[in-house]
Parts: sequence; structure tokens; C-alpha cells
Amino acid sequence: MVKSKIIYDKEKNQAAHEVQIDICGGGGELGIRNIKCLINQINDITKQKTPEDVRAQADRAAGYLLCCANSGFLSKESALEVTDMLVMLAAQEETRAAAEQRKAQK
Repeated sequence: MVKSKIIYDKEKNQAAHEVQIDICGGGGELGIRNIKCLINQINDITKQKTPEDVRAQADRAAGYLLCCANSGFLSKESALEVTDMLVMLAAQEETRAAAEQRKAQK
């Protein structure tokens, strides 16, 4: 199940967007470690400075996601939900990085 929450600052501007996904899978301790690594890969998308870097990190995260799903660390439903979230995050971050690039060039 996907839960989404927008967090606003005191001036009513969007400060953050939190997304929670209940992940189902297997693999015991190894599965947990791999899912934590996947989460870190996804979080690293927001740290990229250029649209190209955002796309590259999103591709790495998508590849790792596929490996987790194929290894049974993620259920099919969880993998689809994470994939949807990954695509939305990558598009949002690519837009942000492009805007920051344009701003820096002025």
C-alpha cells in the first residue's frame, strides 16, 4: 500500500513530500540488507546535481530493484509500487536539477 503526505512550512510552501510503501518480500536478513541498499539507491536520486546524473542514478536504482524482485526480496506487487514511486521521483528530481542548472547558468 502506498501512502503519500505533503509537508508544508510555516509560509504554506511545500517543504517535503513523504511517500511510504509497505514492502513485502523474503530473504531474511539478506533480504533486509538488500532492501536497505535499494532504499539508499533511491534516496541518492535526490542528491544528484544534473538531470543526467538523476537519470543515471534512477537507472541504477531500477536495476537494483529488478535484482531484488528477481531474487525474491520483494514481492511482485511491492516491486510494482516501488517502480511507480521511482519513476515519479526521478521525473520530479530531473525537473528540479534542470531548474537548478538553468538558475546557475544565469
